Amino acid sequence: MVPVFLWNESWNIAVFGMAIVRYVLNLNFTWSVNSVAHIWGNKPYDT
Repeated sequence: MVPVFLWNESWNIAVFGMAIVRYVLNLNFTWSVNSVAHIWGNKPYDT
């Protein structure tokens, strides 16, 4: 892992940090799919 070898970070911090990054990217991808589906889909948002 890059943080462990390049910045002498502990394994716990490196793994926990990557878990947070993966979770945030997963949420953003999920919300992006929802937004794209409403923009170009058959059911637009009611505004």
